[in-house]
Amino acid sequence: MFSLTKKTEYGLLALIHLSGLETGRLANVSEIARSTAIPKELLAKILSELVKADLAVSFPGPTGGFRLGKDASIISLARAPASPETAAILTNPESSMSMVAPDSS
Repeated sequence: MFSLTKKTEYGLLALIHLSGLETGRLANVSEIARSTAIPKELLAKILSELVKADLAVSFPGPTGGFRLGKDASIISLARAPASPETAAILTNPESSMSMVAPDSS
């Protein structure tokens, strides 16, 4: 068993929120923060790290927001982050811990 840093936990919550979006829909920081109870300033930093890791995509502007950078079925938690300061979530389709979008039925 391993424990996740709060930052990594928040990153996972943000990814789960993004995975539940309808195709083509974007979520802004305020929406994700409201949904996940993550402080907006911290969430903005985490989302930036997720974008750098290609796990999320950012669309700037007043109607912009975020969406997943990869299909939810191939995003997995392969190992705990190397340090508390990084939300390094690795992609590994063979991992037993995959994130899939919630069933909308």
